Amino acid sequence: MIDEGVTEPIPKPTSLPKVVSVPPQLCTFVEASSTNWSKELIELWGPITESEAKRRCELFLMSTHNVTTNIGNGKGLPPSTKLSPYLRFGLISPRTAFYSGARLRDLLWRDWSYYCWSKCGALREGECVVELMDGVVACYDEEEELRFKSWCVGNTGSGVVDSAMKQLWRTGYLPRHLRLLVANCLVEGLGVDWRFGRDWFERTLVDFDARINECMWQNAGLVGLDPFYVNMQWEVEGEEMGEELEELKWPKGLREVAKRKPEPRWIEEAQLRRDDFKKRGVYRAAKKIVNAGVRVNWENGGVIGVGNILIEEYKPYIDIIN
Repeated sequence: MIDEGVTEPIPKPTSLPKVVSVPPQLCTFVEASSTNWSKELIELWGPITESEAKRRCELFLMSTHNVTTNIGNGKGLPPSTKLSPYLRFGLISPRTAFYSGARLRDLLWRDWSYYCWSKCGALREGECVVELMDGVVACYDEEEELRFKSWCVGNTGSGVVDSAMKQLWRTGYLPRHLRLLVANCLVEGLGVDWRFGRDWFERTLVDFDARINECMWQNAGLVGLDPFYVNMQWEVEGEEMGEELEELKWPKGLREVAKRKPEPRWIEEAQLRRDDFKKRGVYRAAKKIVNAGVRVNWENGGVIGVGNILIEEYKPYIDIIN
């Protein structure tokens, strides 16, 4: 992890980061966004201006004047500011967002992702930070494409996940806690490789940021710097988004899947899959990464180890079967 004694500011970038490429298997059935879809998103969000960002800040501040913003994970879910698109494109500052009611933890996670991206070569290249964990929570079989497509269109059988995924396509946005939940559903619940989720978010989020997206999805795949959100009960009935979004216009390659009925066994197998991860030591290994931290050689961005253990010596502590 970062040496607490480091006080030097992060230097200004001299070039744009490398764009993470989209796997060809994703492009085979998800064509580029249609003009109508993009136009609807723009109309839904309204003016993308600094004045609009300030107006939204003022409205959110008025509606949440009794909400305490803190760094911890308190009970209940924090209100969603929907300021991230304006943060992403520099229309408001993190400081302004904080004083408007944005949670400090979320803003700090944003800065942490930016710093890790600037220092860790694996993140910039779209490669696993902890390669030894790659693939341990994904099964590769003939159903993988069907499960992934079903997740994209909100057809998993989980009310909260399906509602969230439809909301993502309709609005281009999801609150942070729902992003973590649907990511957990895809990787741990459905056994689909985390890269597919990463690239779907790249194509659908109006606030897409390669640095934050890469860090989040590598964590979801248990191969990142901080895979803290594991073993989430995504299939348990929870609060849905509340908006009827059944009549959505999906890309051509997803329309047939959207008409199918969800496979009940996907939810039935969720706990069995988690029990298997626990038995194989996957969760134990992820917990060690979270608690001990990943040691990165900040000079070249390479991973040295987990805690005090060199990465070459880490494998015996994982006790997993790929």
